[in-house]
Amino acid sequence: MRAKLNQNESAIIQERLFSQRLTFFWIASCLLFLYVFITATSSNLLIWLGASLIIITALIPTYLWCSSNDLGLPILPIAALTFLPTHAFPLLNEHRQIRSYSDLSQFIAAGTVAGFLILATASWYFTVTRLKVNPGSYIAFGENPRSYTVLWTALTLFAAFTIADPAGWINLDGGTFAIVRAITGSTGIFSLFALYYRWGQGKLDSKSKLYLVILSGFILTSSIVGLLLYRGAAYFLTANIGYFLGSRRLPIKTLAVGLALFSFLQLGKAAMRGAHSDRLVQPWDYPAWFSEWAELSLQPLISSKAEGEKQEDSATISDRTGLIHLLLLTQSQTPENRPFLLGYTYEPVPELLVPRIFDPGKIWANEGTFRLNIYYGKQTRDSVYKTTIGWGLLAEAYANFGFVGCGMLGCILGSFYGWTASWARNTPLLSARSLFSILILLSTLTTEYCATSYISTLFQSSASLWLFSVLLMEKFQPDKRQVSTMSPSGVL
Repeated sequence: MRAKLNQNESAIIQERLFSQRLTFFWIASCLLFLYVFITATSSNLLIWLGASLIIITALIPTYLWCSSNDLGLPILPIAALTFLPTHAFPLLNEHRQIRSYSDLSQFIAAGTVAGFLILATASWYFTVTRLKVNPGSYIAFGENPRSYTVLWTALTLFAAFTIADPAGWINLDGGTFAIVRAITGSTGIFSLFALYYRWGQGKLDSKSKLYLVILSGFILTSSIVGLLLYRGAAYFLTANIGYFLGSRRLPIKTLAVGLALFSFLQLGKAAMRGAHSDRLVQPWDYPAWFSEWAELSLQPLISSKAEGEKQEDSATISDRTGLIHLLLLTQSQTPENRPFLLGYTYEPVPELLVPRIFDPGKIWANEGTFRLNIYYGKQTRDSVYKTTIGWGLLAEAYANFGFVGCGMLGCILGSFYGWTASWARNTPLLSARSLFSILILLSTLTTEYCATSYISTLFQSSASLWLFSVLLMEKFQPDKRQVSTMSPSGVL
């Protein structure tokens, strides 16, 4: 009787939460526009109009999702919101990369982004509302000890790999190393999400929580030692999303501390990279390493040349987060000075779908990005292997097929995200279907990926999920009496 009462209370709480989502949306939107008005430096009306188009079209999917209780995981809404920091904000803040382009060129680029988002939203909404998938059964992680053992083992191996890699302890050929990295990385991320989800549900004891925090700390610190902050940020978000979905409580303090820490380290990353290029870092050197990094991050804030250094550092940050300058580059040079690539950057995709164990010498997953950088003169073939400039799917689509390519990309991604959300609907979050949809959702946060990187990463992660599903998951029948964290018609 008590269990049934708790279940009913959970349902009531969830119904109230969903009824308040639209209110939360309007409050968040007002705060967003307030932030834009406070931080924007541009006074050009045409630029404001273009940026406003991006902001509005990026918010529409979230509004639609908040207005309905049955649209599944918010894959497209999250993907659309990533266009705010990568495309809208750089326009309003007059970042260095876009100052050389005319106001009209910037407005056309903004219109391209808005048109892409409109087509993606229409395709997503049509698919997710028309396609109803009601699984007769599904496979998911059970509560058996074997599942927990494998999850802990996978996460421990992942932590060991992230420590050993920047230390130079792994002596493998390129093909074998890529296989090991793909397997440990994808299984580790799934385990990280699943264990924090279990923590949120209250199913981990105090010792397990302590061990999880220790492993997470090793993973975060060792992943950013290589000066790849986005990788550590992705792991940090994965853990927090898992906890949030399990507990239904947003870890605001943890997210705030993480945002402040990553922002602080970003200030000194360029100087740190210049001082320690290609250096191996042993675990016992971490205290000295991060101490030096902290000093370099403090310099722009306390030195007598703070103002000039802040401007330089903000440009560096924009280089890493903004993408609209690359769309402007393609539109300014193609097709007038350089012809459309007509699928040239998509050609390597079939080869990348062949497992490296069968093709040890296959090309890198970043080959599409390499070709874009070389074609537009951003890098040479030698330099792309040292550091890579990410373009994103939209700029790549325009470079290949112009406005038609951008429209096709919107329709394809919108339909794919809608199908994925529908396929995972009415299944628990630790089922194979929901984990795949979460995998797609997390992939949208890596905004600089081109098609080869995006598809290759998804393929490797999906293969690991399939392995998990075969070895660990059990078959269940859907229980429609429960309420899911994403839809009242689903299950927990």
